[in-house]
Amino acid sequence: MAASLEGMRSCMMSSADQAAAIQALSSILQELQKTQKEISTAVIQLTQHLQQQSCQRVHECNIEPLRADLAAYHRDVAAILKNQQALLAAVLHLRPSQGAATGMSDSTSSNTEVCVAPSQPTTTGTKQATHTSEEEDMEQITFTRKSTRKH
Repeated sequence: MAASLEGMRSCMMSSADQAAAIQALSSILQELQKTQKEISTAVIQLTQHLQQQSCQRVHECNIEPLRADLAAYHRDVAAILKNQQALLAAVLHLRPSQGAATGMSDSTSSNTEVCVAPSQPTTTGTKQATHTSEEEDMEQITFTRKSTRKH
């Protein structure tokens, strides 16, 4: 039971810390999206270049380096997409409330994120987030959001 309580304490973040983490992850996500667009544009240009290249004889044209570049661009785009998905999952996972995600704070509300071990029973009003991928299985974590408002 002591280990369970310690796990809950280590998972709790203040709303300000969550908002800062979300802002940082959002900035990184925007940079990745910008990079993805640049790479996509480069891939399109390279593909067009390969298609427009006309050779009278195959041995006159050395397209192998271009094919290697195209394959490298495709790998880069795939890696960026994977990173974007992970960052988006992290942003959605940490988002305390819509107000905190947009930088606005409601001084009359208190949001607390609490980790609950998956083996413990859950109550109504809980959210379960399960993330899986082909390469790694992540633990299922249940978050309970508690919000109190003063009138």
